[in-house]
Amino acid sequence: MSNDFDHYRLIRSQTLNVITEITSQPQPAYTVDGRTFSWNAYMQRLLGLVNWCDEKIAADEPYEFRSQGTS
Repeated sequence: MSNDFDHYRLIRSQTLNVITEITSQPQPAYTVDGRTFSWNAYMQRLLGLVNWCDEKIAADEPYEFRSQGTS
């Protein structure tokens, strides 16, 4: 396994832990001093990061092609 592979797996794992934490205690969107924080938008960014990691991991994993020769 490559170092990048391990790095992507770590990022993915940490992001999934954050998702678990924020979904266990849902919060409403709110605004402070004109700045809005949306938990739904945050969740979408986190899920996007997980998907990105999944793509990188899949590209870095060993793969095989099944083929069958005929004569």
